[in-house]
Amino acid sequence: MLCDAPCLSDPNAERARTLFDQPNTTIPYAEHPTEHGARWHPFSSPTAALLTTWHYTGSSLKSSTDTNRLVHDFISHDLFKAEEAYLFDIVLETQRVDRFLEECAKSYPHTGDWVESSVKIRVPCEKRRFCSEAQAPEFEISGVHYQ
Repeated sequence: MLCDAPCLSDPNAERARTLFDQPNTTIPYAEHPTEHGARWHPFSSPTAALLTTWHYTGSSLKSSTDTNRLVHDFISHDLFKAEEAYLFDIVLETQRVDRFLEECAKSYPHTGDWVESSVKIRVPCEKRRFCSEAQAPEFEISGVHYQ
């Protein structure tokens, strides 16, 4: 029965089981497992298997470029520490950034020589051409501060 397959996750489980949570056996469909019967076959490594699993699970909005960028620009960065990533929680980090931005906004100098204004800029309009920039639609940006 397909729904009893050990590689399928239980939707009620706290986290999805991965290939590496399974007993130490080879995957049944692996025609040519490595000399040690690696569970990550047909992938090139356990890391490749985990990253590919991450890419194809969860949101379908991830692109191959996004996944490669995650690896090459972030995980491979000298400052990236796996032991710190273990404690990572995007909700908590987002809250930290939100609090930081709120504090920055409170300390912004709204007094003194600062003037708050708005700026209007001409913007392109898709599938339309204008004889001059003056004919293009205007977009107003408010909350601009200057001295």
